[in-house]
Amino acid sequence: MTKSQVKKIINKILPDLQRALHLDNWKINIEYVEIAPDDLFVGKCHRDEKRQHAVILLCYELLQTKSEVKETLLHELLHIVNAAYDVINDVIDPMLDDTEKNVFNVIRNRASEPAVLALENMLKSMGLNVKDIIALNRRSSIIMMNTMGKI
Repeated sequence: MTKSQVKKIINKILPDLQRALHLDNWKINIEYVEIAPDDLFVGKCHRDEKRQHAVILLCYELLQTKSEVKETLLHELLHIVNAAYDVINDVIDPMLDDTEKNVFNVIRNRASEPAVLALENMLKSMGLNVKDIIALNRRSSIIMMNTMGKI
């Protein structure tokens, strides 16, 4: 897909998906990147839990369909959902030298990816896709407002 095609899809669904995953307070920047042979990825997420800021890198050249764009965005947003675990870094990092930090980061990242994949698989096994997650959040909000007498 082209950069503008991917950007159009992301701009349309990001706000709703962000709300659905309760990431409303997060500032999320999307960067559209070209293929880098030395660092191949479709999506990558860098997050700062303390500042509630994340940057998602999307390699638009590797995304072939609208569905792949949505699924990749959801996957990267699930990494942000897991950002609370980053507090471990604040506790452990000061005790480690640079080599130990690098080893710890590899271990943490290898643990993080299966956790995100498990969340993704759970949603899929429930038959939920990006559209369903957004719709489910809207229904929940309406029910909550109705229960609180705001409708």
